[in-house]
Amino acid sequence: MRKFAFAAVGTALALSLVACGGKDGTATGQAQGGNGNGGGLSIMANVADLAHQVDQGASTSNSAKITLDATMQGQAIKATGAYRLKPSVAMDMTMNTPEGAMHMVLVDNVLYIQLPEQARGQLGDKPWVKISANGDDPMSKMLGSMLTTVSDNVDVTKQIQQIKDAGTITKSAQENLDGQQVVHYWIDVDVQKLAALQKDELTKTALESLAKQGTKTLKYELWVRGDGLPAKFTTQMPVGSGQPVAVTVGFSDWGKPVTVQAPPADQVGEMPKMGG
Repeated sequence: MRKFAFAAVGTALALSLVACGGKDGTATGQAQGGNGNGGGLSIMANVADLAHQVDQGASTSNSAKITLDATMQGQAIKATGAYRLKPSVAMDMTMNTPEGAMHMVLVDNVLYIQLPEQARGQLGDKPWVKISANGDDPMSKMLGSMLTTVSDNVDVTKQIQQIKDAGTITKSAQENLDGQQVVHYWIDVDVQKLAALQKDELTKTALESLAKQGTKTLKYELWVRGDGLPAKFTTQMPVGSGQPVAVTVGFSDWGKPVTVQAPPADQVGEMPKMGG
């Protein structure tokens, strides 16, 4: 059972990194005509300018629909859903896995997981389980701190300083993406610098481990609309000696209302202590 919890949290973390990268990039190109709302796009000349541009956009458009394509441990994972930043961070995602569809809801710093139907046998008649940041069950104790990291990373106001201090844009260009004009940024993030900025010990340890294994930078690519909001994000993250985790996320419907609700309490069971 635990592999489903790890997969769900891992996907949520991937999305949090997207939000972090999508709102905290840096650029090296020269500013070009227009403010992004007319005939031309502005290519921000430095991280502070781009961060300000995106922060302004997110102040009024703080919710979006998301599509995710990821490869983890050689397996393809697809997810669709939506997330919001205000009044509190929340996400609602449905993820296709080799075992079947898995639904996950992050709200009030609690991750609710509706396991694939074939994996629910040990839960009795309860279709949902939960991982809480402050829970005392084994899975919450193991993974709960990661949920705080997810919430913090999705919030641009808490993450902009980290990427600004650890990231360097190596290239930027104007492109057409799905019929809209965007600026494409290539971002290198210094692993050691990023590790030093972490408050969560699990995240810090993971990044330090990558650095010790010889990973110096994490590669990000980010496509930003004229209004400063992200349209697409890609990255590959090394995982030990295995295949890297590759993530591609697309954003749409920025600013449209997003409602995220926890499942009914009587539908939530306990996460099994042991299992696959």
